Amino acid sequence: MSGAPPTPEEIDVTEFQNLRQEINNRTNLAYALITLQLAALGTGLSVMTRLPDVLLGLAAASSFLWLFWVDHAGQVHKIAGYIALELSPQLSTDVHRPVLRWEHFLRRIDAGGGTTQRVLYGTAAPQSRVYVQSSAAADVYAMLLFGCTPPLMICGYVVVMLVGGERAVVLVAVPAAAATGLWIYTVTRFRGFRKTVSTIRTAIRASDPDSGTGTGGTP
Repeated sequence: MSGAPPTPEEIDVTEFQNLRQEINNRTNLAYALITLQLAALGTGLSVMTRLPDVLLGLAAASSFLWLFWVDHAGQVHKIAGYIALELSPQLSTDVHRPVLRWEHFLRRIDAGGGTTQRVLYGTAAPQSRVYVQSSAAADVYAMLLFGCTPPLMICGYVVVMLVGGERAVVLVAVPAAAATGLWIYTVTRFRGFRKTVSTIRTAIRASDPDSGTGTGGTP
């Protein structure tokens, strides 16, 4: 017969390791999408006047890249929420001590004010104000990159085509409107992603009073 079946603690640890690996994989894919987006933006700017039709194709591709990024980033936040709300408390119960505390520490040190002071110094807080730069939200930077690229390319296409006068206005407006519609759909998906992230973060803070916003800090 094979060895003894894994204990509940071993199952939880294995699940955590698998989930962390999935987070790493999805994070790497998200950064790869950002690299592709930068390449698309550079290509669009370089061919704007010579091949304006390429701009529309790149605008559509940029919107799809943003959709893929939203999917990967959303899954990362959901996995992080599961680890914080389900897996971490279970593992802490299994070993009779708090474990998986990095995310907990990060939320507290980013909270600002008294919360940051307590996590760094405990009761021996310094006299001067404690400042720790909050971790930047990657989704905000992604919004600027992914969100601005398609309308920039669409506007460039319209301007070049109308100034050149090579096609009727309707033949320029229809494909531009289609690309714009795809971009608007992507924006709505991103807004849903932001709401999802806010919901998950609120739930985590509610389950962990120590990671509150502190006094004068940012959530």
